[in-house]
Amino acid sequence: MPLKYFSAKRIFFLILGVLLAVFVFAIPPFQKPDEPLHFKRAFALSMGQITCKHSREYSRGYFTYPKSVDAFPDAMLSQAIIMKPEGKYPLSLFFRSYPIDLMRAVDLPYNCTLPFTGYIPLSLGILFTLPINNLLISFYGARLTAALVFFLSILFCFRILPKRYWYILGFSSVLPMVLQQVTAVSYDSLAISLGCILFSLFMRFLEKKALRLRELILFYIILLVFLFTKPGYYLFSLVSLILLNRVYTSWIKKWILAGIMIIGIVAISWYSLTLPI
Repeated sequence: MPLKYFSAKRIFFLILGVLLAVFVFAIPPFQKPDEPLHFKRAFALSMGQITCKHSREYSRGYFTYPKSVDAFPDAMLSQAIIMKPEGKYPLSLFFRSYPIDLMRAVDLPYNCTLPFTGYIPLSLGILFTLPINNLLISFYGARLTAALVFFLSILFCFRILPKRYWYILGFSSVLPMVLQQVTAVSYDSLAISLGCILFSLFMRFLEKKALRLRELILFYIILLVFLFTKPGYYLFSLVSLILLNRVYTSWIKKWILAGIMIIGIVAISWYSLTLPI
């Protein structure tokens, strides 16, 4: 086989793929932080529940999903490894059937402050595996979809990121904590993937002497999706205003663009942080 097939880039993505697979399948279900809650929320989204329901019975919003989903984390001994790390996880749990009973439903009281966008990859993984009618398969479908989105985002980043910054992205993407988060049933997985894309676009645009307006708009749209998913980073996002110096236009138009960007960043961050969505 020619040596060109053993380039550092190919080897890196091979290692990244293997590590992602290990973190997806080697860690038992619901042994990562907050996976039970996020799995239930992602399952509700896969059933079309984008926003919370509201009722006088609950002091906050709620979602409705099958009762079998509610009992599934306990059936898989949720947080067993964290509570008793010296113990052994029973492998017999992987050989049982966990059907989805759509006839019996239960409500999940929810604070409704976590935007639905972070759960989209997870809900797609669940949706694709629903015909199999096995909650264990759906759980790993959610994890696998989150890992795949991260892998594809890193692949895209390496195409647009200047080569001298590759090592920063490469080293960061294989950190154990990053690998755990992007392979977990958690809304953080999409936020991390979007963050990598924003970093790559930002460094690419800084290298350019002139920036087209449509390139800035593309960056801004991705930034708004990121902020809607993870509104706590709205102050850091103001760094993007540096890119206005790369836009070939008058200073008046630059100030107008800066005003629009700031208003959009503040508005969507405030909306995500304060409203029940």
